[in-house]
Amino acid sequence: MMTRSIKQMSCFTAILCALNAGAQDMLTVDEAVAAVLLNNFDIRLARTAAEIEAENNTLGNAGYLPVVDGTFIQEYDLNNVRQQFVSGDVQEGTGLQNERMNFAVLADWTVFGGFAAVTEKQRLEIFEKQGEIAVRMQIEAVLMELFAAYYEAVSLRKEISAVESAIRISSERLRFAEEERALGAGSGLQVLQAKVDMNADSAALVRREFELRRIKSVINELMGREPDMPFATADEIVLKPLMPFDALSQKASAGNAELFNARWEAKAGELETKAARASYYPELGLQGMYNFQTSESEAGFLVNSRLSGLTYGLTARWNLFGGFNTRREAKTAKLRNEMAQVNLEQTELRMRGELYRVYESYIMARRLYSIEQKNTEVARQNLDIAAEQMRLGSINALELREAQRNSVDAEFRLIEAAFEAKMAEADLLRLSGGLTE
Repeated sequence: MMTRSIKQMSCFTAILCALNAGAQDMLTVDEAVAAVLLNNFDIRLARTAAEIEAENNTLGNAGYLPVVDGTFIQEYDLNNVRQQFVSGDVQEGTGLQNERMNFAVLADWTVFGGFAAVTEKQRLEIFEKQGEIAVRMQIEAVLMELFAAYYEAVSLRKEISAVESAIRISSERLRFAEEERALGAGSGLQVLQAKVDMNADSAALVRREFELRRIKSVINELMGREPDMPFATADEIVLKPLMPFDALSQKASAGNAELFNARWEAKAGELETKAARASYYPELGLQGMYNFQTSESEAGFLVNSRLSGLTYGLTARWNLFGGFNTRREAKTAKLRNEMAQVNLEQTELRMRGELYRVYESYIMARRLYSIEQKNTEVARQNLDIAAEQMRLGSINALELREAQRNSVDAEFRLIEAAFEAKMAEADLLRLSGGLTE
């Protein structure tokens, strides 16, 4: 019977898909995440940038430590000399050599700069924290790309399975139509229509197989692998238990990466205001120098000399008037701080709004998924009944094709609902700071 054939072909298609998957290495989503975290180029660049910020966060870069410079000079002169003294004596020489050596160590230490060093160290701490947050935000962005590509690949596998099943049904329809025509019970039009439908299904299969290869190359690229490296994905999209909105909202307030970054920006704005005020204070510094020098001459009053000693002192500098630039800089720093505070408030509101909208999408996708699960089962039953009625002659080929199309469409809607629910689930984890946990 045609109904039995359809069921047998559905089972055969499922077995064939399993065998094809078994021929390739299975790549789970957890394995893909691990590969991305290890090999993705964007994440590696973000980590390197964060390491640079960590290296810059030192006491010396903040201005706490003294600066010590050393110099060494060795010079030689070759001169022709004629010297006449008051006594009337004359001293002459050709190719006389003079030699000089100078060695010095200079230390300069700003012991008070209007608390600028304290403020700068705090700013470097913030830059380091922002570097870490930038890494996390980059990881979240890449993982969202990975999840979208991976679950699209899973969806395409299921769509290919559904289309292959439709092709087998169309092939059975064609065989049935040809047998009827051979017996004189059917027309050539039914045979042609069955061929057209089977070709349309074959074209749909080719498109989806191409899309699957394309999206797999995207996954490979995200993992830092060659684009044509084969692998098989999971068979199903598994949804996690429904997450309550209140719990997600609390986690988002405490762990959202973008919100963290805005808070650090606000703190950086406050420090910029403090740094601008440093110019109102005097700058005090300590200086010290050790100097050692020698010289030797083949002509002149001194044949050789040697000098060594220590010089030290205190320096003070206070900008009494700078064209009102200090006042201007302090005012603009205050305004930028206000902008940072407004940006923080805006980020908090935007985060809550985005969380609400994504959660509503998540709830809708879960409901649609539940509905489409039931609808798909009904559509499959309807196709089985239509196939049996076709065999008995109660309906024509076009009515069977309509039942077949309805079954495939129901499968596609179920696959799409599962994909949308999974991506909304991942986005909720990103917004609540749980995607990288």
